[in-house]
Amino acid sequence: MNKIVFLFCGLSMFFLSRNTTFGQDPLASYSSERKVLVGQFLAAVRNLENTFAREITKLDERTKKELRSNLGELEQFGRHDEAQAIQTAMTKIDSSASDRAKQKSKLTDFAKNFVSMEGPKIDVSLTTSAGSQAPRIPGQAVHYKGHYYMVYGKGLPFSGAARYCHYLGGSLATVDDQAEYEFLRQLIARSVVDCEQFWLNGTDDMEEGVWRTIDGRKLPFEKWRPGEPSSTKNQEHYLSLNRTKGWGFNDSQGVYRSYGFICEWVPKKKE
Repeated sequence: MNKIVFLFCGLSMFFLSRNTTFGQDPLASYSSERKVLVGQFLAAVRNLENTFAREITKLDERTKKELRSNLGELEQFGRHDEAQAIQTAMTKIDSSASDRAKQKSKLTDFAKNFVSMEGPKIDVSLTTSAGSQAPRIPGQAVHYKGHYYMVYGKGLPFSGAARYCHYLGGSLATVDDQAEYEFLRQLIARSVVDCEQFWLNGTDDMEEGVWRTIDGRKLPFEKWRPGEPSSTKNQEHYLSLNRTKGWGFNDSQGVYRSYGFICEWVPKKKE
């Protein structure tokens, strides 16, 4: 039960964390922020569903074990009516487990129907400032193949890091190939940030094991550490770059973990 309460608390913590804003035009960042929010909501619901299924199965098995122990004693002393009642109870427990298996993922499916990834269609180009603002690239950002990158050690959850980069006119860094992966490793190594992990642009919160960028594109490059992605307890759905005990990608809990992060900017072309 404590595990389920923990997940409820974690879900509440996530929604409370959304109160932090960076002063951006609400419409300019509405679509991307909504996708992050919906994705983390669905991941939390999926985690809750899996935790409940795991704990109720443990309860079923423990109860049946105790009933079987009592059943042997009742049959030994000829108390057949009571023994039959216990047999009926165990059958009902098994039947209930079978029904739950058939209804698996119903809560997640309901949550998906409850929220829409697209949301209302808003033409942000018609607003006064949305879409017209050039990226606010920090002067310390490092140039690489036409893009700019900067390492931050603010210690934010995944959603906060994504929103912070978006506010600055960029996004969490997307690793396109081995060369860019090596560049980011060196960028982190040269920085004064002492974080062990850094958020990157990647998630499988909508479909377990299918890693995509926040805007839904297939992840162009993957460099997982040995044993990753582990999806521990089906709660790790957000991409980070881990530099402890050997570099590599790691799947992490985006709601409960606060890491450093890397922002990436693509300068607007002059018209």
